[in-house]
Amino acid sequence: MAETSLMEKYNLMSTIAEIPTAPYAFTSSGYKPSNPNITGDLKVEVNKYVTLTCVSQSTSAPNYYSKLVTLSYTWVVNDTKMDGETSETLRLYVTRTIKYNKYSCTATEEGLESERSGPSGMDIKVDVAVPIIANPPPRTSDFMWDGPVPVSVRTTISKGNVTYKHLIDSSIPVKNHDYYGNYTLTYVGKTIATISIQVEDIPQTPLNFTGYSFTNRYINLTWISGFNGGQDQLFIVSLNEGSTWRVVGKLADTGEGAKMQFDHGPLTPGKEYWFQLRSCNKINCSAVPANVKAVVKDDPSLTGVLLGMCILSALFGITGLLVAALIIFKTRRKNRHKKDANGVQNVQLEELEEQNMTQHYDDVLGTGVERGYTTVGPSDQETPYEELNSI
Repeated sequence: MAETSLMEKYNLMSTIAEIPTAPYAFTSSGYKPSNPNITGDLKVEVNKYVTLTCVSQSTSAPNYYSKLVTLSYTWVVNDTKMDGETSETLRLYVTRTIKYNKYSCTATEEGLESERSGPSGMDIKVDVAVPIIANPPPRTSDFMWDGPVPVSVRTTISKGNVTYKHLIDSSIPVKNHDYYGNYTLTYVGKTIATISIQVEDIPQTPLNFTGYSFTNRYINLTWISGFNGGQDQLFIVSLNEGSTWRVVGKLADTGEGAKMQFDHGPLTPGKEYWFQLRSCNKINCSAVPANVKAVVKDDPSLTGVLLGMCILSALFGITGLLVAALIIFKTRRKNRHKKDANGVQNVQLEELEEQNMTQHYDDVLGTGVERGYTTVGPSDQETPYEELNSI
């Protein structure tokens, strides 16, 4: 079954007898690709194209089948992943802005990634021509260049139009900024020329850019300062906000190799944030920015405080509701008693008014109530009418 799977996997037309019987030859992928190496012309002049190749090999199949396995690749420049570069080769146009970059790569097969290759850079050379007069003709071994770092300088001698005139052609390699400075050419121990190689370039991309979340809702960003391009440099920190980057901090460089840091916040707990870092001088900013993402951690102490505040708020709210309900209940009860008392008083007033009206009605009509009347007789002093007529 393993033999058939291997043939199907690599689309091979062969007989079983031609397949090796070693057990490891048929094991499924569980091995990383071999450690890659970068090949290409690393001694290239500025304003020229160069092609770098990431050379790696599958280890999950026999050597003579490994070329049939498709690997994917990742390219890294100055410890920063290059977006969109996944092929085996990387083609670059060499300019002053990238000539000191360091490139590395990894190879991946079925999710298993190889170790990263060692960094490779492009060597820049400075050609120097020094005319001299010497007789007898000098030898190349009599010349020596002395500079900031030990260098192996390729020197040739060409003859002039007369036998005692010569031209000393030298090519001084400049691999990084350590090679900048003064160089002295000596002939049999005697100084015959001094040159100065100075730099005016953009700064190097910051190294080891990392982000860490504190429990106080801040993100701590750290990095290592790189070469400043021969000029004072400034670090610019930006925060991603959708399609734009907003500058949130600017820091002055404290020196090459120094550890820099910047704190940003407060931020939303549990949310992911992307930060970008560039180093800039008066010429321009670094060619490739450094990016990092970090997730803000929750603050346990702050969470406890918020929880306590929520509990207290809930207790105060419940207490307030109970007090309000009690006040409303008492108010309604008082109003009800007052209403009942007013009702009884109104009934008594109505009954009294009804009695008064009845009494008044009886007084007017003279009915309904028996009354005692006093009979008034004639006065003793009155004279009857008959007696008056007889007089």
